[in-house]
Amino acid sequence: MELACLGAGLAGHWGLDTLVRRELGPLAADTDSAARLRETALAYLGAGGDAKATGEELVVHPNTVRYRIRQAEQALGHGIDERRVYVELALHAVRDLGVSPAAHP
Repeated sequence: MELACLGAGLAGHWGLDTLVRRELGPLAADTDSAARLRETALAYLGAGGDAKATGEELVVHPNTVRYRIRQAEQALGHGIDERRVYVELALHAVRDLGVSPAAHP
């Protein structure tokens, strides 16, 4: 139901902010390190979990991708594929709206 409300715009920006904070936790921080992990996680999910393809897209070694994904999972408190739809939506929201979606009208 939450995704339907977000998709229909019924939850507003505060609902999106709540989703981002809940799903990303420390990854929602406005830091270079968190931004790098978010970028890697989003590319990794978009590449279907392929570290080599992600590395090629981001121009980093696949082992760097794997290391960053482990860091992201540690920050999330679970595997990157758990709650994937929610995590991926939160990652897109931060990428498109910034780290505090509620600040955007």
